[in-house]
Amino acid sequence: MADSFPIYRRGLRGVCEDAGLEVVELEGCGDSPAKANFAAVVAVLRHETDWELLRVCAKAYPIVAVISSLETSVVELAVAAGAVGVIAECGKPEEAVNAIAAALEGKTLLPSRIVREIVHEMADSYLLSAAELEWLRGLVAGLSVGQLDTQAGYSEREMHRHLTKLYARLGVRNRREALSYAERTGLIG
Repeated sequence: MADSFPIYRRGLRGVCEDAGLEVVELEGCGDSPAKANFAAVVAVLRHETDWELLRVCAKAYPIVAVISSLETSVVELAVAAGAVGVIAECGKPEEAVNAIAAALEGKTLLPSRIVREIVHEMADSYLLSAAELEWLRGLVAGLSVGQLDTQAGYSEREMHRHLTKLYARLGVRNRREALSYAERTGLIG
């Protein structure tokens, strides 16, 4: 466990010990657990150095990140940095224990609201037709709209209209954003 505030650290330690979890405290990045033998690490993320600890430790251990708020953008940053679980700093003790227990079992525990938002974003990708997926694959392959329209049997103007509608459904504005979205969501392989 790593946290720069002793009072919070002691409280979190007590919650974990009450749940039967063995706790080893770290003072921060200087006590990097990279060489130690831990089953999981709880990192309270308050400073840039705490985020660096998360990135370093996530290579070797499941990390539960304790963050100031469960705003989607902050949760996404923590998960992208390597956290397998995320809890709010002001959360209930059982939430911390549940997140740590899930990490120890090799599972990810995230707030359901966050999961719904991620799934909702991805759901649009499942609603694309086979032709639309083929157009995206063509764009990834570097085809021009002129080449796409020939393959699809449309005029170039009509192809532009179809692509504009596709971009709108994906929530993007142009080809570059569509390709980024497709890559980020795994829409095309």
